[in-house]
Amino acid sequence: MKKIMLFLFCLSFLNTGLVMAGNTPKSIAGFTLGDVLSKYKDKIAINSTLCVRYQSYLTEVETIDLPGYKTGLICIGNCENPGKIVRIKIKYRNSSKKFYELLLKTYRIKFGKPLVWKGDAFGVIFAWKWSFTDEQGNKISLTLQHNSEDYEMKMGNSVKLTMTSAIEKEKACYEAQEEDKLKRLPEPPRKQTQDVPDWDMLIPR
Repeated sequence: MKKIMLFLFCLSFLNTGLVMAGNTPKSIAGFTLGDVLSKYKDKIAINSTLCVRYQSYLTEVETIDLPGYKTGLICIGNCENPGKIVRIKIKYRNSSKKFYELLLKTYRIKFGKPLVWKGDAFGVIFAWKWSFTDEQGNKISLTLQHNSEDYEMKMGNSVKLTMTSAIEKEKACYEAQEEDKLKRLPEPPRKQTQDVPDWDMLIPR
């Protein structure tokens, strides 16, 4: 009898693991990772399209009219798979800490215990991160964050759903193209003398 109970106990853990393996999140607020952005013309402000700073292989566009959400940014690739969604960043309309705790509890029930703490040690930023791999081998991360004090970061409650493997491919594609461009450029002339720095411009006064 004890052996049977032990077997059933272990089986319950295996079943939980199988459920989690098929429970990889890919969609939120009506958007789905891997879809083409043109599918959501009625949900985005197309005139807000901007290249992501320091990540020229990505472009972001703002969302419009999302029930339950205040703002959102949809990120697409520019190189490997142009126009395909690789990241969804959404800010909830309810910005309270109490709502964040309710969200976190619900996330944990659905996706299990988060693996990585992304917040700070001062109780200003609260952020937990989950990591998944879907049936096709795509790596996906999910981060839930609350911020009520640091104005340099997104305020309130926000969620970020990212297909990290797709972003890595976009970066590799862009870097390969840039390297190819550099190979075709003529070699710049070598400077005969070293420039003397203008210390008046470099030192605070």
